[in-house]
Amino acid sequence: MNYISISKISNKVAGIAIIAGLFLVPNGAFAASAAIPAVNPTVSTLPPQSITETTATLNGSYSLNGASSAIVWFQYGTTSGSLSTSTAPAIKTQTTGTFSANIAGLNAGTTYFYKAYASYNGVTTPATTTLAFTTNGGQTAKNQVATLPPSSITTTSADLNAFVNVKNTGTYTLIYKWAKSNELSTSTLVYGVVSGQTGQKTQNLSGLNPDTTYNYKACLRDTNGVDQCATTQVTFTTAKSVTPPPATYECNDGSDNDGDGHTDYPSDAGCTSSTDDSENSNGTPCTSDCGGNDGPDATTLSATDIEEDGATLRGEIDPNGDEIDEVWFEYGEDEDDLDESETVDEEDYDNDDNDSFDVELSIDNLDNDTEYFFRVCAENSDGEDCGSVRSFTTDDENDNDDNNNDDDNDYVHDSSQVIPRIIYKTTTIGSTSSKIMLSIDTRFDNAYSGDTIDYIVKYKNTSGSTLSNAILHIEFPKEVTFRRANEGHYNQKDHTLTLDLGTLSRGESDEITVSVRAESSIRTRSELVTKATLAFTMPNSAQENAIAYAITKVSDTTIRGNSLAGTALFGGDGFLPNSLIEWLILIVLMAFIIAGFRYYKHAEMKTA
Repeated sequence: MNYISISKISNKVAGIAIIAGLFLVPNGAFAASAAIPAVNPTVSTLPPQSITETTATLNGSYSLNGASSAIVWFQYGTTSGSLSTSTAPAIKTQTTGTFSANIAGLNAGTTYFYKAYASYNGVTTPATTTLAFTTNGGQTAKNQVATLPPSSITTTSADLNAFVNVKNTGTYTLIYKWAKSNELSTSTLVYGVVSGQTGQKTQNLSGLNPDTTYNYKACLRDTNGVDQCATTQVTFTTAKSVTPPPATYECNDGSDNDGDGHTDYPSDAGCTSSTDDSENSNGTPCTSDCGGNDGPDATTLSATDIEEDGATLRGEIDPNGDEIDEVWFEYGEDEDDLDESETVDEEDYDNDDNDSFDVELSIDNLDNDTEYFFRVCAENSDGEDCGSVRSFTTDDENDNDDNNNDDDNDYVHDSSQVIPRIIYKTTTIGSTSSKIMLSIDTRFDNAYSGDTIDYIVKYKNTSGSTLSNAILHIEFPKEVTFRRANEGHYNQKDHTLTLDLGTLSRGESDEITVSVRAESSIRTRSELVTKATLAFTMPNSAQENAIAYAITKVSDTTIRGNSLAGTALFGGDGFLPNSLIEWLILIVLMAFIIAGFRYYKHAEMKTA
């Protein structure tokens, strides 16, 4: 029976009955026949859920359209024209809503069709749409394969890419069918078995021609040799081959590499042919200082003699075989704008063509307690070079000032101040490692407690290899207060300055200037030990470190009046012993003197 025709007829009959009731029933009241709605309940088929190999959940929606209730269900089957199986009916009384039915006993890997139905007062209304789904498993489940663009394309190779989603049981092998774009026949590149796998797969294809266009597509091949190939293929072109420039050798490069005034073969006696890569007579390839064709190398060193309004800037210049024309320092308060420049007088340095030399420049009229940035620069006929930018901070105006206006600065010269302890010359113990040259020293022979002490820590990579993960720790005694350093981070809690040096290349060196203040808490005849440790990693991953010490002895003194006699007798450089052995010698000597005196007195009494 045609469901659509029945629905139209029943709608017309219901409409006639309602109109007749308006005229036949008194006072406009409806008869029982008026309860039949003008439109029967409707249903829609919705997509399924929870599909497995043997089960699924069918979904639908309904609308009563004025009816008091409706019976809803699904019919399904393996062909769209014969939905022979029905689900259990359900009664719906709400105006609109959805409904579902779980079905079981299905066949794996099979396509099923289904449709929603509704019934009211004996009138059945089907959904207008029939939907389909396929259960999981079975050999009819569709494997997925797609061709993806290639990667890592060179002149002779490329990586071919594909996406696979292998659902079927059994063995499936991923292959690539490829060919030049102008060829009909294809070649096969095998990736391997991909059964049960999902994701991107990559296989390198080599032996290609430069600047040539190729195409390929990915396929899944079963054990019967049947291929399921991607619907699209991808095209790519290999890179063009680049002919390297002709080799340039020292003996035909137009340069006087050994600086002997002769250029290239056959003018230079050090060249045996035009393909000789060394103009040196010993045949060794030139690697550095190759005859004045490089400009100078300028290295900025740390500043010293830092005061409230001045400092000494330092640098190192390597002429690289050509006389230096000018050396100057640039400085300022902005690291990116060194707006001041002063030239170093040529008489202040030894201008040698071959040897490196140090330069210094004292500057003044600086602001106190201010950070300044600077670098050294040099120029010769081959060019100019500037070193890296370094920094220093001038002292604040409370350092060694004449605070009581008596023309004497603090305790060093001011008689009204308490005379402090003297810190005697510092003893330096150098590096403990043959891989790193490490030292810590101070330029002061002596200083007073409360004064500022400047340490210079120097290091150099002497291992002949590149060292990594280099970290420098400088540990100060608690009797001093850290003031500043031109590099690093200071930890107040453990009195340690730390510098992360990173990688140290062969021969790399540098120095760090650190300023501390000796406090009045220094104990009599104590030793102030400042320790520098440089930890690093060797190329073989071995962890090593170098250690250096600066040991400073301290003793009491009063410098003025009769207290100088006390110093001469008991402290500093007095004549009394400073060690156990010296005391023993003194006791034995005194014993001999006493014994001799007694013998002399005894002999005198006998003669009397």
